[in-house]
Amino acid sequence: MDISELQEWKSVCEVRYPPRPRLFDIRGRIIEQALTKTLTEWRMVQNRVDIHSKDGTIRYFASFENAGSVMEQPASVTAFRDGTVKFLRGVIEDLEITQLSRIGVRFYYLAPVPAFEALVQAMIGGLYRLSHDDWERVGGVPIDVGFPLTLKFGHRKANFMMGPMESSQLKGHFDTDAVKEKLPDVSVFIDFDYYEVNPSTGKKELHRFVREFIDQASEISRSYSEGLLAFVSS
Repeated sequence: MDISELQEWKSVCEVRYPPRPRLFDIRGRIIEQALTKTLTEWRMVQNRVDIHSKDGTIRYFASFENAGSVMEQPASVTAFRDGTVKFLRGVIEDLEITQLSRIGVRFYYLAPVPAFEALVQAMIGGLYRLSHDDWERVGGVPIDVGFPLTLKFGHRKANFMMGPMESSQLKGHFDTDAVKEKLPDVSVFIDFDYYEVNPSTGKKELHRFVREFIDQASEISRSYSEGLLAFVSS
């Protein structure tokens, strides 16, 4: 089956840390440091500050126990990484964070395809390796399919999901109208959530650790996703 190249449609990073009450004293400072010509909007929501672009496609947040970023249709993984690291460096320094309890990076990939039914059949044949007769023995061939996995990469893990999706289904995974209007009619949808609990950062500065983690998450998620997608495309 002819499948387009995977494109990164949404990127998310979150770090968690022991509660830092100091946030309540410096929320305004965090907001002022993050504002730019693009990031013009801000708000305080309960125990969290949000800074975002006018169309909402770029958003940073910080609370007394977590902080991170969300970008829909980022210009590049480099733009996502650099923007995230710059924001988190300020938060880490202002809140005097010395350790993380969790770090996670999540990528949503899409690859447009011509038809939903054909993609279902390609996934059934390419990933499950069951014949039509095999499916009939257990009650019939599926009309939809998902391919979830839990993966381990050393001390780190990932939750992986791949499946066919129509634009109406995809909209629930995105926040902004600007992006929802661009969604393909039918596509392969991949959700790759890469994380580590109580990461050992050694003597490395935390913002540098975050940078390297995002780079590794990007490399592993794309390589693994494209590797599995090859079975569907063949």
